[in-house]
Amino acid sequence: MIYTDMIYTDISALKKRINQLFSNNLPFFFIVNYEQTEAYLVENPLNQSEFFFKFPTAEHKPFSLSSKKTDFNIIPSKFETYKSKFDKLQEFLKKQEISLANLTERTEIETNLSLENIFALSESLYQIYIPDKFVCFSPERFVKIANGIISTNPMKGTIDANIPNAEEIILNDKKEIDEHKTTVNFVSRELSAISKNVHTARFRYIDTVKTSRKTLLQVSSEIVGELSPDYTQHIGDIIFSLLPAGSIAGTPKQRALEILCEIEGIERNYYCGIAGYFDGRELDSAVLIRFIEQDLNSNKLYFRSGGGITIDSICEKEYQEVLNKVYLPFHTEKPVFVETLKIENGKIYNLEVHQERMQKTAFCHFETEPKLNIDISSIPPHLQEGRIKCRVLYSADITATEFHAYRLKTIRSLRIVEDNYIEYSHKSIDRNHLNSLFEQRNGADDIIITKNGKITDSSSANLVFESFDGELFTPKTYLLEGTKRKFLLKNNIIKEREIMTNDISLYKKVYLINAMIDIEDNVSVFTDLIIK
Repeated sequence: MIYTDMIYTDISALKKRINQLFSNNLPFFFIVNYEQTEAYLVENPLNQSEFFFKFPTAEHKPFSLSSKKTDFNIIPSKFETYKSKFDKLQEFLKKQEISLANLTERTEIETNLSLENIFALSESLYQIYIPDKFVCFSPERFVKIANGIISTNPMKGTIDANIPNAEEIILNDKKEIDEHKTTVNFVSRELSAISKNVHTARFRYIDTVKTSRKTLLQVSSEIVGELSPDYTQHIGDIIFSLLPAGSIAGTPKQRALEILCEIEGIERNYYCGIAGYFDGRELDSAVLIRFIEQDLNSNKLYFRSGGGITIDSICEKEYQEVLNKVYLPFHTEKPVFVETLKIENGKIYNLEVHQERMQKTAFCHFETEPKLNIDISSIPPHLQEGRIKCRVLYSADITATEFHAYRLKTIRSLRIVEDNYIEYSHKSIDRNHLNSLFEQRNGADDIIITKNGKITDSSSANLVFESFDGELFTPKTYLLEGTKRKFLLKNNIIKEREIMTNDISLYKKVYLINAMIDIEDNVSVFTDLIIK
C-alpha cells in the first residue's frame, strides 16, 4: 500500500511544507526514515484512515482487541554473528575513531498476532502503525517543542527489573554511566547549535516498562533549551538539523553513522527514524525504537533492537540487552505483590502482621489466602549473620522467596513532592508511579509525598515525626499500611495524627520506618533539612 499524496522523497520540500504548516498552526503528523531518504507527511491527521498513532497529546487509534492468548517466540541471530559485528566495532573504538556507537540487530519473531493486533494492545508512550509495513511502540521522546522551549529525552541503559538490586546496578555501572554521559553531552551540543541556555533538567532518571516477557528498567535524561523568537517559521529546519537522533547514532556522529552502515550491512529504513505530531500549538516526537517490521516478500515479522557500544562494553551483556528489548508492549500476567520481612540472628520479625497483609491483598485480587512459610535453613551461608531482607513474591499463591543482605541507607535530606492522585494501598512490585515521584527529588536523598496538602509517606517508608517534647506521631493519611507502622501503633509507641505540609515546622525530626528499618536505627532527618 503506497500513499502517493503523503510520501516525500524530496526532504527539502518536506521541510518547507512543515515550516508552512507549523507557522500557520495547522495540525500534521509526520514520519521520517533513518536514512532521511523517505518520509510521510499527513495533514489533518485525525481525519484519515491510512496512518495510525497514539501520542501523549492525541490519539488516532480506532482499533480495539480483547486480551487474548498470545504466542510469541523469538528466533535470535547466532551469538557468533552478533560478536563478529561487535568485534569489528571494537576495532574502531580502540583506534579512537569513535567513542560510542549504537549497534542494532534484526531478529525474526513468530506470533499469532498481526501488526494491527499488536498496535491495538500496545501500552507505551508513543505508538505508530502503518498497515503492512511496521508497528512501533517507542518509550523514547525525540524532541518536544512548546512555547519556545525545546526538550529532548535521550534513553541509554536497560536492565531486567527482576535482577536483584537492578536499579542500583545500572545506576552504578561504569560502562552505562560513561555511555549515558557521552550521549547527554553530544545531544546538549546539538541543541546548543539551535537554541540557547541549554541545560540538563534531569540526569539518569529511571522509567519502568512492562512487557510480555519481563519488566525492564530504562535510564533517560532530559535536556532543555530556549529557541529563538522566530522558531515558528523554520521548525522543519530545526528538526532535520538534529537527525538522525543522537541516542541511536554515536559519537562523533557522522563517523559513527558511516561505520554502522558498513558493519550492519542492512538499511534501518524507518527503524531509528522519527515520528512527530503537531496539534496546532505543541509538537511532540518520538525515536522509532521498539519496532516490528513486516517483510513484504516473505511476510515474516522482524523485531529491530540495539544498544550503545563503548570500549568498556562486554559482548555477552550487549547481546543479552538486544534480546531483552525484543518484546510485545503489553503484559498478560497477573499482578505481582511482595512482602518484605526482616530476619536477624535467626528471628523473623512481625511474621503475623505480614501474613495478615498478604492474605488480605491476595483475597482482594484473587480470592485466595496463601500462607507464609519461610525456611530459615535455606538462607545462604554467607547471609547467616547480620540483617537479611526476605522478599516473598506472590499473586494467587507464593511464586518466589528471596534472601538478600541488607544495609541501611543514609538519608540526610528530604524533598516535598506533591501528587494528589497517587494510590499505593497494596505492596505491588509495580512502583512506576512511585519511581517517577522519586526522580523529582532533585538532589535530595528521598522524598516526602503529599496528597491534597497532607503528609503521607516517603518513596519506600512510612514516616514518624518527633515533636519538640519527644512525642512520636505518624501521618493519619498514608499510602501503604506498613507492618512496622502497624506494630508501633498497636504497642502505643507512636500515635496517628493528621499532619499537613505547613505543620512540619512544629516537629523536630522525622524518622523513616519500614519492615527493615526501626526507629532505633535513626534513619532520620531534622525538619529544617526538608526542602519544600
